[in-house]
Amino acid sequence: MTKNEFLDELKSGLISCPDEEREERVNFYDEMISDLMEEGYTEEDAVAKIGNPKEIAAKIVEDIPLAVLVREKIKPKRTLKGWEILLIILGAPVWFSLAVAAAAIVFSVFVVIWSLVIVVYSVDLALAVSAIGCIVGAFLTFSWPAGMLMVGTGVFCAGASVVLFIGGIRFSQFMMSVTRAFFRFVKSLFISKEEI
Repeated sequence: MTKNEFLDELKSGLISCPDEEREERVNFYDEMISDLMEEGYTEEDAVAKIGNPKEIAAKIVEDIPLAVLVREKIKPKRTLKGWEILLIILGAPVWFSLAVAAAAIVFSVFVVIWSLVIVVYSVDLALAVSAIGCIVGAFLTFSWPAGMLMVGTGVFCAGASVVLFIGGIRFSQFMMSVTRAFFRFVKSLFISKEEI
């Protein structure tokens, strides 16, 4: 692959990026290939050393914040006509309400899911405190059977606390991966189909 083919493929992979970001990245890789060629590499070897332009473009787009991609996607490609602006203004009560409702639903789903994680850790903390309280209370009681019952309850609560803590960690990791996958999905909505 030649340098120009590499840069063209990289540029087409970065079609969703803002123009200045795209030019900056293309110029960076152009300079990198030129530097490798000055070090004695052939054009094809220098391009091969850098890597696959599609993979590089995908990594660059992945690192760009979602807000930048959204801003670039909603930027009008042409000036709006008067009647289009009027329709946007007149339709605002409908489309704005729907957009707010959709955002509220997504936000509430995340709040509910992450509140489950908080509940798991709250129950775990309650079990740990109960275990400590039962074991300390066993030594303060004057009844031998009641003391043994409290020690047994304390050990059970301690074991349940450890098991729930490990489960809570796994649940948190699962929820983090689901959250990352959701944000990757949302980000993919703002990436041009040409890149994919």
